[in-house]
Amino acid sequence: MASIVEKRSRRRSNERARASAYDAGLLAAPAPVVVVALDGTITLCNAAAEELFGVAREDVQRCSIDELVAPLSVIEALTKDGARAVLPCDLPDGGTKRVGVRLGRFPPRAPRAERVLVFDDTPEREEERRARGDPLPFDVVEVLQMAALSHRTLALDVTVDETLYGRILVVDGQPWWARDVHDDGAPAFHRLVFRRTVEVLCARCDPREVPDRNLHGGLEQLLLDAARVRDEERRALDEAELVDDADVFFAEA
Repeated sequence: MASIVEKRSRRRSNERARASAYDAGLLAAPAPVVVVALDGTITLCNAAAEELFGVAREDVQRCSIDELVAPLSVIEALTKDGARAVLPCDLPDGGTKRVGVRLGRFPPRAPRAERVLVFDDTPEREEERRARGDPLPFDVVEVLQMAALSHRTLALDVTVDETLYGRILVVDGQPWWARDVHDDGAPAFHRLVFRRTVEVLCARCDPREVPDRNLHGGLEQLLLDAARVRDEERRALDEAELVDDADVFFAEA
């Protein structure tokens, strides 16, 4: 009996730890994120959401999603099957603005009776930026994280000095395909996600025109693999420099 109680206690503790870690990830997300209980009460929002709505986190978490945007049932109906809805939002100064929203989700191992709502910048600004062809104000990893959270299907074009360097396709939030000027698949993905001084352009991707998958595994695993490869390359360069320095030293001696 004691063993069963201990197992249950340990399981509950693990679930709380997973939920806490996931909350920390949501709070650090670059996209505006709001977590809503099934009765519409807002239980969590991050700094990006505070900035989007112009309301302090403490004030947001005292109200319901109905007051901020629309009833949860309406949002769920409009964002079914990964769709993005555009809804009016009431601002503290009495004005309104249009915001985009998608329904995110908690990972399978952290089931909760809540909904994750992922918002984006005002659609008016987004359309203006797309019309001008301006790059996104995020790096590759941040865009991939936002796409994963909102389960979007899109193409990320990575350019250097206005020249296309590579592309990553994301299908339903999962990294699907990658190619750069050197290679395709995982090696291209590894180079693209950590490349600096790039511009990231985001475009819609027609699911009917998606090529065969050449990236396998979830985003977290792919990013960990990319970080490992980068560290190994840096270590190899450091070792090569040490050898060169040693050769110079002994040659001078």
